[in-house]
Amino acid sequence: MWAIIKALLMKFGLLRGIFAVLGSLAAVLPIALALIKLLGWPLLIVMLVLGLPLVLVLAIIGFPLIAVLAIAGIVMGLAFAALTLGAIALKFFLFVVLPIWVMWKVASWAFGKRRDSGERPAEATS
Repeated sequence: MWAIIKALLMKFGLLRGIFAVLGSLAAVLPIALALIKLLGWPLLIVMLVLGLPLVLVLAIIGFPLIAVLAIAGIVMGLAFAALTLGAIALKFFLFVVLPIWVMWKVASWAFGKRRDSGERPAEATS
C-alpha cells in the first residue's frame, strides 16, 4: 500500500518538475522567436542574395545540376561561416574590447596630465 502511494507521489513530483521546466521554457520562447525574427530572416536574405546569382550563372553556363548545387552549397557555407565568425568578433569587441577602451579613456582623462597646467610657454623674442 505504501509502495503504491509512494509511486504515485513520485509520479506527481515528476510531473510537477516537467511542468515547471515547460513553464520556464514557455516564458523564454517568445524571446527566442523574437531573436529568430530579428536575426534569422536577415541572415537568410543575405544567403539568398549571395547564393541565387551563383546558382543562376552556373545553371546558365551549363554545369550539371549536382555540380551547381555542390558549388552553391560550398559558397553558402563559406558565407555563413564568415557571418558567424564576424558575429563572434563583434560580440568580443562589444563586451570585452569596448569597455576596456572606455575605462582606459576615462582613466586617462581623469588621472592623466593636464594639457593646460597653467604654465605659459616661453614666447619667442625676435
